[in-house]
Amino acid sequence: MSDVHDHYSLLRAALDEKGFDPKNEEHKLIICGDAFYNGPEPAELFEYLKTLHEKGRLIFVYGNHDYELLECLEKKKFGRGGNRRCAEMLTCKTDLTDEELAEECEKIGFTVFLKNVPVTHFETEHYVFTHGFLPRRDDWRKATDKQWRSAASLDGMRLSMHDGISVPGKKVVFGHYCAARCYIMQNASEEDWKNKIYRAET
Repeated sequence: MSDVHDHYSLLRAALDEKGFDPKNEEHKLIICGDAFYNGPEPAELFEYLKTLHEKGRLIFVYGNHDYELLECLEKKKFGRGGNRRCAEMLTCKTDLTDEELAEECEKIGFTVFLKNVPVTHFETEHYVFTHGFLPRRDDWRKATDKQWRSAASLDGMRLSMHDGISVPGKKVVFGHYCAARCYIMQNASEEDWKNKIYRAET
């Protein structure tokens, strides 16, 4: 799962459809980044993910928006409106200064959750889960936090499908772009890649 963007109800519906059972020890939810930002249900999503984490059922990979939101909370200054909206809906408070709003997020445990729970990537025997893509270095497993944060905004579709970058013996699972774009770009021409048609809104 990736790019939930605060859509808790849609997430739960998708998980129910696929038979996800948080009581089953063999089931884990892997979110490939951007769990939060500018959606309708950040508070509900936070409580759900926190519960899954406490039960050992959550793997949460940082996305570019998660990194950005955490930076806003730590600096106590919100930039883009989607970050402030998320914080307001988390705390149910809309008339606070940026500093006050960040402090309210601290009080409910959201800031420490966003700082300590997500990981840069998650690797299994056959897969590597990430958000944008892997850091652009041969020894990507040794990448710094700064390099992983930059990688969260990379274009994984282009790097894997067009440039042929891969991890030998493993599949790289990433988010950041709509999955439908992967199907669109399977037979893309060089001109299509140049024009980035996969970024256009449908």
